[in-house]
Amino acid sequence: MLFSRKTLLTLTLLLVFTAFFVQPSLAAMFDNVDANDIDISPGYQRDTDDEVENEFVTTANLVDIELDNVTADKVTFNGQAAKEKGHDWEIENFVLKPGNNEIRVRIEKTDDTTGTTESKEFVIIIKYIDAGAPGASYVVNDVTEVTEITAFEDEVVLNLGEKNVILDRGRVAEEQNLEIEVYDSEVRYRHPYVQASKLYRITAEDDDYKLLKDGTLTLKYDAESFGHGVETLTVLWFKDYSGDPNRSVFQNLGGKVDTANKTITVPFREDGFGFYGVYNVTSSFNDIYYGGQNRNWSNTYIMSLYAKGIMNPLNAQSGSFGLTTWNGTEQPITQGELATMLAKALALPVSEFNEYNYDYNYGNNNRYLNNIDDNYVAAAARHGLLDGINISPLSYVNREQAAVMIARAANLKLYNDPETIERIASKLFIDADTISPWMQPYVYAAYRAKYISSIKAANEKYRYVFQPKQYLTRTQAAEMVYKLLENRES
Repeated sequence: MLFSRKTLLTLTLLLVFTAFFVQPSLAAMFDNVDANDIDISPGYQRDTDDEVENEFVTTANLVDIELDNVTADKVTFNGQAAKEKGHDWEIENFVLKPGNNEIRVRIEKTDDTTGTTESKEFVIIIKYIDAGAPGASYVVNDVTEVTEITAFEDEVVLNLGEKNVILDRGRVAEEQNLEIEVYDSEVRYRHPYVQASKLYRITAEDDDYKLLKDGTLTLKYDAESFGHGVETLTVLWFKDYSGDPNRSVFQNLGGKVDTANKTITVPFREDGFGFYGVYNVTSSFNDIYYGGQNRNWSNTYIMSLYAKGIMNPLNAQSGSFGLTTWNGTEQPITQGELATMLAKALALPVSEFNEYNYDYNYGNNNRYLNNIDDNYVAAAARHGLLDGINISPLSYVNREQAAVMIARAANLKLYNDPETIERIASKLFIDADTISPWMQPYVYAAYRAKYISSIKAANEKYRYVFQPKQYLTRTQAAEMVYKLLENRES
Protein backbone atom coordinates (compact mmCIF):
# COMPACT_ATOMS: atom_id res chain seq x y z
CA MET A 1 0.00 0.00 0.00
CA LEU A 2 1.32 3.39 -0.98
CA PHE A 3 0.86 6.59 1.06
CA SER A 4 1.08 10.14 -0.11
CA ARG A 5 3.70 12.49 1.36
CA LYS A 6 0.96 14.29 3.27
CA THR A 7 -0.27 11.02 4.80
CA LEU A 8 3.25 9.97 5.82
CA LEU A 9 3.85 13.35 7.50
CA THR A 10 0.60 13.00 9.41
CA LEU A 11 1.50 9.48 10.61
CA THR A 12 4.93 10.65 11.74
CA LEU A 13 3.51 13.54 13.79
CA LEU A 14 0.98 11.15 15.31
CA LEU A 15 3.72 8.74 16.42
CA VAL A 16 5.77 11.57 17.97
CA PHE A 17 2.70 12.90 19.75
CA THR A 18 1.85 9.45 21.06
CA ALA A 19 5.39 8.79 22.24
CA PHE A 20 5.52 12.13 24.02
CA PHE A 21 2.19 12.02 25.74
CA VAL A 22 1.57 8.29 26.20
CA GLN A 23 5.03 7.19 27.47
CA PRO A 24 5.10 7.12 31.28
CA SER A 25 6.92 9.99 32.94
CA LEU A 26 10.18 9.38 34.77
CA ALA A 27 8.40 9.90 38.06
CA ALA A 28 5.82 7.28 37.08
CA MET A 29 8.66 4.80 36.47
CA PHE A 30 9.44 4.91 40.20
CA ASP A 31 5.84 4.70 41.40
CA ASN A 32 6.02 1.01 42.22
CA VAL A 33 9.51 1.07 43.76
CA ASP A 34 9.34 0.61 47.55
CA ALA A 35 10.84 -1.31 50.44
CA ASN A 36 9.69 -4.60 48.92
CA ASP A 37 12.43 -4.12 46.30
CA ILE A 38 15.12 -3.98 48.99
CA ASP A 39 17.22 -6.93 50.13
CA ILE A 40 19.77 -6.88 52.94
CA SER A 41 22.44 -9.45 53.71
CA PRO A 42 22.74 -10.81 56.28
CA GLY A 43 19.22 -10.20 57.54
CA TYR A 44 15.59 -10.32 56.51
CA GLN A 45 12.53 -8.16 55.89
CA ARG A 46 9.85 -8.36 58.53
CA ASP A 47 6.79 -10.26 57.38
CA THR A 48 3.59 -8.53 58.49
CA ASP A 49 0.04 -8.11 57.27
CA ASP A 50 0.90 -4.71 55.82
CA GLU A 51 1.26 -4.52 52.04
CA VAL A 52 4.63 -2.81 52.40
CA GLU A 53 6.79 -3.43 55.44
CA ASN A 54 9.80 -1.16 55.57
CA GLU A 55 11.50 -2.76 58.58
CA PHE A 56 14.41 -5.17 58.30
CA VAL A 57 16.22 -7.13 61.02
CA THR A 58 19.85 -8.20 61.25
CA THR A 59 22.38 -9.41 63.83
CA ALA A 60 25.34 -7.97 61.90
CA ASN A 61 26.81 -4.50 62.33
CA LEU A 62 27.75 -4.34 58.61
CA VAL A 63 25.25 -5.30 55.92
CA ASP A 64 24.98 -5.25 52.13
CA ILE A 65 21.88 -3.38 50.88
CA GLU A 66 20.51 -4.02 47.39
CA LEU A 67 17.74 -2.28 45.43
CA ASP A 68 16.47 -4.71 42.78
CA ASN A 69 15.54 -4.12 39.14
CA VAL A 70 15.47 -0.32 38.96
CA THR A 71 16.48 1.77 35.95
CA ALA A 72 18.19 4.84 37.34
CA ASP A 73 21.23 7.05 37.01
CA LYS A 74 22.00 7.22 40.71
CA VAL A 75 20.88 5.49 43.90
CA THR A 76 21.98 6.53 47.38
CA PHE A 77 21.43 5.18 50.89
CA ASN A 78 21.66 8.00 53.41
CA GLY A 79 23.71 9.91 50.86
CA GLN A 80 26.14 7.05 50.20
CA ALA A 81 26.25 6.14 46.52
CA ALA A 82 25.38 2.60 45.54
CA LYS A 83 27.08 0.70 42.71
CA GLU A 84 25.10 -0.40 39.67
CA LYS A 85 25.05 -4.12 38.91
CA GLY A 86 22.89 -4.63 35.85
CA HIS A 87 19.53 -3.19 36.90
CA ASP A 88 20.33 -3.70 40.57
CA TRP A 89 21.99 -1.18 42.88
CA GLU A 90 24.13 -2.31 45.82
CA ILE A 91 26.11 -0.81 48.65
CA GLU A 92 28.44 -3.08 50.62
CA ASN A 93 29.43 -2.99 54.29
CA PHE A 94 26.90 -0.38 55.31
CA VAL A 95 27.64 0.46 58.96
CA LEU A 96 24.82 0.12 61.47
CA LYS A 97 24.50 1.20 65.08
CA PRO A 98 22.67 -0.97 67.65
CA GLY A 99 18.92 -0.48 67.51
CA ASN A 100 16.87 1.10 64.71
CA ASN A 101 18.75 2.63 61.78
CA GLU A 102 16.64 4.92 59.58
CA ILE A 103 17.94 4.81 56.00
CA ARG A 104 16.67 7.14 53.29
CA VAL A 105 16.74 5.56 49.83
CA ARG A 106 16.94 8.07 46.96
CA ILE A 107 16.58 7.18 43.26
CA GLU A 108 17.44 9.63 40.48
CA LYS A 109 16.96 9.52 36.70
CA THR A 110 17.69 12.29 34.15
CA ASP A 111 15.77 12.62 30.87
CA ASP A 112 18.33 12.65 28.07
CA THR A 113 16.00 14.75 25.85
CA THR A 114 14.82 17.43 28.24
CA GLY A 115 17.65 17.31 30.80
CA THR A 116 15.15 17.21 33.66
CA THR A 117 15.85 14.98 36.66
CA GLU A 118 13.16 13.07 38.46
CA SER A 119 13.71 11.42 41.85
CA LYS A 120 11.95 9.38 44.48
CA GLU A 121 12.72 8.84 48.14
CA PHE A 122 11.46 6.38 50.69
CA VAL A 123 12.69 5.27 54.11
CA ILE A 124 13.56 1.83 55.40
CA ILE A 125 14.39 0.84 58.98
CA ILE A 126 17.15 -1.69 59.64
CA LYS A 127 17.06 -2.96 63.21
CA TYR A 128 20.49 -4.13 64.29
CA ILE A 129 20.27 -6.50 67.26
CA ASP A 130 23.69 -6.53 68.94
CA ALA A 131 23.33 -9.94 70.54
CA GLY A 132 25.27 -13.18 70.36
CA ALA A 133 22.62 -15.01 68.38
CA PRO A 134 23.65 -17.93 66.15
CA GLY A 135 25.20 -16.56 62.98
CA ALA A 136 25.63 -13.03 64.35
CA SER A 137 28.71 -11.15 63.19
CA TYR A 138 30.62 -8.03 64.08
CA VAL A 139 33.07 -6.51 61.59
CA VAL A 140 35.70 -3.81 62.00
CA ASN A 141 36.73 -2.35 58.65
CA ASP A 142 40.13 -1.11 59.80
CA VAL A 143 41.86 -2.48 62.91
CA THR A 144 44.47 0.29 62.75
CA GLU A 145 41.77 2.72 63.87
CA VAL A 146 40.82 0.83 67.03
CA THR A 147 42.57 -0.55 70.10
CA GLU A 148 39.71 -2.66 71.43
CA ILE A 149 36.82 -4.48 69.75
CA THR A 150 33.68 -5.24 71.77
CA ALA A 151 30.97 -7.45 70.28
CA PHE A 152 27.63 -9.00 71.22
CA GLU A 153 26.89 -6.94 74.33
CA ASP A 154 30.37 -7.50 75.79
CA GLU A 155 30.36 -11.27 75.23
CA VAL A 156 33.62 -10.86 73.31
CA VAL A 157 36.29 -8.23 73.94
CA LEU A 158 39.41 -8.33 71.74
CA ASN A 159 42.08 -5.92 72.93
CA LEU A 160 44.59 -5.28 70.13
CA GLY A 161 46.61 -2.62 71.93
CA GLU A 162 48.13 0.45 70.36
CA LYS A 163 49.35 0.51 66.76
CA ASN A 164 48.49 -3.06 65.86
CA VAL A 165 48.09 -4.00 62.22
CA ILE A 166 47.25 -7.04 60.08
CA LEU A 167 50.18 -8.42 58.12
CA ASP A 168 50.30 -10.36 54.87
CA ARG A 169 53.47 -12.47 54.87
CA GLY A 170 55.40 -9.87 56.81
CA ARG A 171 54.01 -6.79 55.03
CA VAL A 172 51.05 -4.61 55.89
CA ALA A 173 47.99 -6.22 54.30
CA GLU A 174 45.76 -4.25 51.96
CA GLU A 175 42.69 -5.50 53.86
CA GLN A 176 42.68 -4.48 57.51
CA ASN A 177 39.20 -5.79 58.34
CA LEU A 178 38.53 -8.28 61.10
CA GLU A 179 35.32 -10.23 61.76
CA ILE A 180 33.96 -11.88 64.91
CA GLU A 181 31.14 -14.39 64.36
CA VAL A 182 28.98 -16.58 66.57
CA TYR A 183 29.48 -20.09 65.22
CA ASP A 184 25.97 -21.38 64.50
CA SER A 185 26.65 -25.05 63.79
CA GLU A 186 26.65 -27.92 66.26
CA VAL A 187 29.86 -28.40 68.23
CA ARG A 188 30.40 -31.93 69.45
CA TYR A 189 31.77 -32.98 72.82
CA ARG A 190 35.56 -32.74 73.05
CA HIS A 191 36.77 -35.16 75.72
CA PRO A 192 37.39 -34.25 78.52
CA TYR A 193 35.92 -30.76 77.97
CA VAL A 194 32.33 -29.54 77.91
CA GLN A 195 31.29 -26.12 76.57
CA ALA A 196 30.70 -23.26 79.01
CA SER A 197 30.14 -20.54 76.40
CA LYS A 198 29.27 -20.03 72.77
CA LEU A 199 31.92 -20.74 70.17
CA TYR A 200 33.22 -17.65 68.40
CA ARG A 201 35.16 -17.39 65.16
CA ILE A 202 37.65 -14.55 64.70
CA THR A 203 38.98 -14.10 61.17
CA ALA A 204 40.84 -11.72 58.89
CA GLU A 205 40.42 -11.41 55.12
CA ASP A 206 42.89 -14.19 54.31
CA ASP A 207 43.98 -17.45 55.95
CA ASP A 208 47.65 -16.44 56.01
CA TYR A 209 47.16 -13.02 57.61
CA LYS A 210 48.61 -12.35 61.07
CA LEU A 211 48.66 -9.51 63.55
CA LEU A 212 51.77 -7.46 64.14
CA LYS A 213 51.72 -8.27 67.86
CA ASP A 214 49.78 -10.25 70.43
CA GLY A 215 46.62 -8.95 72.07
CA THR A 216 44.23 -10.30 74.70
CA LEU A 217 40.83 -11.93 74.32
CA THR A 218 38.10 -11.86 76.99
CA LEU A 219 35.04 -14.13 76.73
CA LYS A 220 31.94 -14.37 78.90
CA TYR A 221 31.12 -17.81 80.26
CA ASP A 222 27.72 -19.17 81.28
CA ALA A 223 28.85 -21.43 84.13
CA GLU A 224 27.92 -20.82 87.75
CA SER A 225 30.43 -20.97 90.61
CA PHE A 226 29.88 -23.84 93.01
CA GLY A 227 32.79 -23.84 95.41
CA HIS A 228 35.90 -24.04 93.26
CA GLY A 229 34.04 -24.99 90.07
CA VAL A 230 35.23 -22.04 87.98
CA GLU A 231 38.89 -22.78 88.72
CA THR A 232 38.78 -25.47 86.04
CA LEU A 233 37.43 -23.15 83.35
CA THR A 234 39.68 -22.72 80.35
CA VAL A 235 39.65 -21.37 76.79
CA LEU A 236 40.23 -23.74 73.88
CA TRP A 237 41.52 -22.36 70.59
CA PHE A 238 40.63 -24.34 67.48
CA LYS A 239 43.33 -22.94 65.26
CA ASP A 240 42.16 -24.32 61.90
CA TYR A 241 41.36 -20.90 60.41
CA SER A 242 38.99 -21.85 57.62
CA GLY A 243 37.80 -25.28 58.65
CA ASP A 244 35.29 -26.98 60.88
CA PRO A 245 36.20 -26.80 64.58
CA ASN A 246 34.88 -30.34 64.98
CA ARG A 247 37.73 -31.51 62.75
CA SER A 248 40.36 -29.15 64.07
CA VAL A 249 43.22 -29.65 66.47
CA PHE A 250 43.01 -27.37 69.46
CA GLN A 251 45.26 -25.64 71.97
CA ASN A 252 44.38 -25.23 75.63
CA LEU A 253 45.05 -21.58 76.49
CA GLY A 254 44.07 -21.61 80.18
CA GLY A 255 42.92 -18.16 81.19
CA LYS A 256 42.44 -15.69 84.02
CA VAL A 257 38.92 -15.97 85.46
CA ASP A 258 37.00 -12.93 86.71
CA THR A 259 34.13 -14.36 88.74
CA ALA A 260 32.56 -10.93 89.35
CA ASN A 261 32.04 -10.32 85.61
CA LYS A 262 31.90 -14.03 84.63
CA THR A 263 34.68 -13.61 82.10
CA ILE A 264 37.95 -15.35 81.28
CA THR A 265 40.92 -13.66 79.60
CA VAL A 266 43.67 -15.26 77.51
CA PRO A 267 46.43 -14.03 75.21
CA PHE A 268 45.44 -13.60 71.56
CA ARG A 269 48.47 -14.60 69.52
CA GLU A 270 49.70 -12.91 66.36
CA ASP A 271 48.55 -15.98 64.41
CA GLY A 272 45.53 -16.47 66.66
CA PHE A 273 42.73 -16.36 64.10
CA GLY A 274 40.33 -19.27 64.47
CA PHE A 275 37.61 -20.52 66.85
CA TYR A 276 37.46 -19.78 70.59
CA GLY A 277 35.23 -21.05 73.39
CA VAL A 278 35.15 -21.43 77.15
CA TYR A 279 35.18 -25.02 78.42
CA ASN A 280 35.22 -26.94 81.70
CA VAL A 281 36.66 -30.37 82.50
CA THR A 282 34.48 -33.40 83.13
CA SER A 283 36.86 -35.97 84.62
CA SER A 284 39.32 -36.68 87.43
CA PHE A 285 42.13 -39.13 88.19
CA ASN A 286 42.34 -42.20 90.40
CA ASP A 287 45.56 -41.42 92.22
CA ILE A 288 44.21 -38.15 93.60
CA TYR A 289 41.81 -40.14 95.79
CA TYR A 290 43.22 -43.64 96.12
CA GLY A 291 46.47 -45.27 97.14
CA GLY A 292 48.57 -45.48 100.25
CA GLN A 293 48.46 -41.72 100.81
CA ASN A 294 45.30 -39.66 100.41
CA ARG A 295 45.93 -36.71 98.08
CA ASN A 296 42.49 -35.11 98.21
CA TRP A 297 44.18 -31.92 99.37
CA SER A 298 45.90 -31.65 95.99
CA ASN A 299 42.72 -31.98 93.88
CA THR A 300 42.15 -28.22 93.58
CA TYR A 301 45.72 -27.62 92.43
CA ILE A 302 46.04 -30.52 90.01
CA MET A 303 42.63 -30.30 88.36
CA SER A 304 42.91 -26.54 87.85
CA LEU A 305 46.33 -26.85 86.20
CA TYR A 306 45.17 -29.83 84.15
CA ALA A 307 42.04 -28.01 82.95
CA LYS A 308 44.12 -25.05 81.80
CA GLY A 309 46.70 -27.20 80.00
CA ILE A 310 49.52 -26.23 82.36
CA MET A 311 50.09 -29.73 83.75
CA ASN A 312 49.34 -33.03 82.04
CA PRO A 313 49.07 -36.66 83.20
CA LEU A 314 52.11 -38.87 82.70
CA ASN A 315 49.96 -41.61 81.20
CA ALA A 316 46.39 -40.46 80.66
CA GLN A 317 45.28 -43.84 79.32
CA SER A 318 45.85 -45.36 82.78
CA GLY A 319 43.27 -43.17 84.48
CA SER A 320 45.93 -41.86 86.87
CA PHE A 321 47.71 -38.55 86.84
CA GLY A 322 51.13 -39.94 87.72
CA LEU A 323 51.54 -38.76 91.30
CA THR A 324 53.25 -41.94 92.52
CA THR A 325 55.88 -44.29 91.15
CA TRP A 326 55.39 -48.01 90.54
CA ASN A 327 56.27 -48.81 94.16
CA GLY A 328 53.92 -46.23 95.67
CA THR A 329 56.43 -43.50 96.51
CA GLU A 330 55.89 -39.88 95.51
CA GLN A 331 56.68 -39.19 91.83
CA PRO A 332 59.40 -36.52 91.40
CA ILE A 333 59.00 -33.84 88.77
CA THR A 334 61.57 -33.27 86.04
CA GLN A 335 63.32 -30.02 85.30
CA GLY A 336 61.71 -29.94 81.87
CA GLU A 337 58.18 -30.40 83.17
CA LEU A 338 58.51 -27.73 85.87
CA ALA A 339 60.03 -25.31 83.34
CA THR A 340 57.14 -26.05 80.95
CA MET A 341 54.55 -25.49 83.71
CA LEU A 342 56.07 -22.17 84.76
CA ALA A 343 56.32 -20.90 81.18
CA LYS A 344 52.67 -21.79 80.56
CA ALA A 345 51.54 -20.26 83.85
CA LEU A 346 53.34 -17.02 82.98
CA ALA A 347 51.97 -17.14 79.39
CA LEU A 348 55.49 -16.69 78.04
CA PRO A 349 55.50 -16.35 74.23
CA VAL A 350 56.63 -19.41 72.31
CA SER A 351 57.47 -19.88 68.67
CA GLU A 352 55.10 -22.79 68.13
CA PHE A 353 52.26 -24.54 69.92
CA ASN A 354 51.85 -28.29 70.20
CA GLU A 355 48.18 -29.19 69.98
CA TYR A 356 45.95 -31.50 71.98
CA ASN A 357 43.65 -33.47 69.74
CA TYR A 358 40.58 -35.67 69.86
CA ASP A 359 39.67 -35.74 66.25
CA TYR A 360 38.44 -37.61 63.20
CA ASN A 361 41.74 -36.81 61.52
CA TYR A 362 43.50 -39.01 64.06
CA GLY A 363 41.10 -41.94 64.01
CA ASN A 364 39.13 -40.65 67.00
CA ASN A 365 42.05 -41.44 69.29
CA ASN A 366 43.41 -39.32 72.10
CA ARG A 367 46.73 -37.67 71.38
CA TYR A 368 48.09 -36.22 74.61
CA LEU A 369 50.65 -33.49 74.96
CA ASN A 370 54.03 -34.37 76.32
CA ASN A 371 54.73 -33.13 79.81
CA ILE A 372 57.95 -31.58 78.58
CA ASP A 373 57.54 -29.10 75.75
CA ASP A 374 60.87 -27.92 74.36
CA ASN A 375 59.33 -24.67 73.12
CA TYR A 376 58.22 -23.79 76.64
CA VAL A 377 61.51 -24.91 78.19
CA ALA A 378 63.28 -22.63 75.73
CA ALA A 379 60.90 -19.80 76.65
CA ALA A 380 61.63 -20.33 80.36
CA ALA A 381 65.37 -20.21 79.66
CA ARG A 382 65.01 -17.16 77.41
CA HIS A 383 63.30 -15.25 80.22
CA GLY A 384 65.93 -16.14 82.81
CA LEU A 385 64.05 -18.68 84.91
CA LEU A 386 66.79 -21.28 84.48
CA ASP A 387 69.92 -19.13 84.84
CA GLY A 388 72.58 -20.92 86.87
CA ILE A 389 70.80 -24.28 86.69
CA ASN A 390 72.46 -26.93 84.58
CA ILE A 391 69.15 -27.80 82.97
CA SER A 392 68.57 -31.31 81.76
CA PRO A 393 64.89 -31.73 80.90
CA LEU A 394 64.68 -35.39 82.00
CA SER A 395 66.58 -34.87 85.25
CA TYR A 396 64.61 -34.40 88.44
CA VAL A 397 64.33 -31.01 90.10
CA ASN A 398 65.61 -30.73 93.65
CA ARG A 399 64.01 -28.39 96.14
CA GLU A 400 66.63 -25.65 96.03
CA GLN A 401 66.47 -25.57 92.22
CA ALA A 402 62.68 -25.35 92.42
CA ALA A 403 63.02 -22.45 94.88
CA VAL A 404 65.19 -20.57 92.39
CA MET A 405 62.75 -21.13 89.54
CA ILE A 406 59.61 -20.14 91.47
CA ALA A 407 61.24 -17.10 93.09
CA ARG A 408 62.18 -15.81 89.64
CA ALA A 409 58.78 -16.64 88.17
CA ALA A 410 57.05 -14.79 91.02
CA ASN A 411 59.56 -11.93 90.84
CA LEU A 412 60.20 -12.17 94.60
CA LYS A 413 62.39 -9.71 96.45
CA LEU A 414 65.83 -11.16 97.32
CA TYR A 415 68.41 -10.35 99.97
CA ASN A 416 71.60 -9.64 98.05
CA ASP A 417 74.02 -9.40 100.98
CA PRO A 418 75.63 -12.88 101.40
CA GLU A 419 76.38 -12.46 105.11
CA THR A 420 72.85 -11.31 105.91
CA ILE A 421 71.13 -14.11 104.06
CA GLU A 422 73.53 -16.73 105.46
CA ARG A 423 72.76 -15.56 108.99
CA ILE A 424 69.00 -15.63 108.30
CA ALA A 425 69.12 -19.06 106.67
CA SER A 426 71.18 -20.52 109.55
CA LYS A 427 68.66 -19.32 112.11
CA LEU A 428 65.73 -20.65 110.10
CA PHE A 429 67.00 -23.99 108.70
CA ILE A 430 69.08 -26.53 110.61
CA ASP A 431 70.43 -27.80 107.29
CA ALA A 432 71.24 -24.33 105.90
CA ASP A 433 74.86 -25.32 105.32
CA THR A 434 73.70 -27.86 102.70
CA ILE A 435 71.94 -25.19 100.62
CA SER A 436 74.09 -23.92 97.76
CA PRO A 437 75.29 -20.45 98.85
CA TRP A 438 74.07 -18.61 95.75
CA MET A 439 70.67 -20.27 96.07
CA GLN A 440 70.08 -19.24 99.69
CA PRO A 441 68.41 -15.90 98.82
CA TYR A 442 65.97 -17.73 96.50
CA VAL A 443 65.24 -20.47 99.06
CA TYR A 444 64.46 -17.92 101.77
CA ALA A 445 62.31 -15.80 99.42
CA ALA A 446 60.30 -18.81 98.20
CA TYR A 447 59.85 -20.08 101.77
CA ARG A 448 58.81 -16.66 103.11
CA ALA A 449 56.26 -16.24 100.27
CA LYS A 450 54.86 -19.71 101.10
CA TYR A 451 55.57 -21.20 97.70
CA ILE A 452 57.63 -24.02 99.19
CA SER A 453 57.24 -25.48 102.66
CA SER A 454 59.62 -27.13 105.12
CA ILE A 455 59.42 -29.75 107.85
CA LYS A 456 59.50 -28.70 111.51
CA ALA A 457 62.84 -29.74 112.99
CA ALA A 458 62.69 -32.19 115.90
CA ASN A 459 63.25 -30.61 119.29
CA GLU A 460 63.41 -27.16 117.69
CA LYS A 461 60.77 -24.53 118.40
CA TYR A 462 61.39 -22.13 115.52
CA ARG A 463 63.66 -24.03 113.11
CA TYR A 464 62.96 -26.20 110.11
CA VAL A 465 64.51 -28.80 107.81
CA PHE A 466 64.58 -27.62 104.20
CA GLN A 467 66.14 -30.69 102.50
CA PRO A 468 67.58 -28.74 99.53
CA LYS A 469 68.84 -31.78 97.63
CA GLN A 470 65.61 -33.76 97.94
CA TYR A 471 63.54 -34.04 94.79
CA LEU A 472 60.39 -31.94 94.42
CA THR A 473 57.30 -34.09 93.84
CA ARG A 474 54.72 -33.51 91.13
CA THR A 475 52.09 -32.86 93.79
CA GLN A 476 54.28 -30.20 95.43
CA ALA A 477 55.00 -28.66 92.03
CA ALA A 478 51.25 -28.44 91.33
CA GLU A 479 50.67 -26.56 94.59
CA MET A 480 53.58 -24.24 93.85
CA VAL A 481 52.45 -23.29 90.34
CA TYR A 482 48.81 -22.98 91.42
CA LYS A 483 49.83 -20.44 94.07
CA LEU A 484 51.85 -18.58 91.44
CA LEU A 485 48.75 -18.27 89.26
CA GLU A 486 46.59 -17.28 92.21
CA ASN A 487 48.99 -14.53 93.28
CA ARG A 488 49.33 -13.18 89.75
CA GLU A 489 45.57 -12.92 89.39
CA SER A 490 44.93 -11.27 92.76
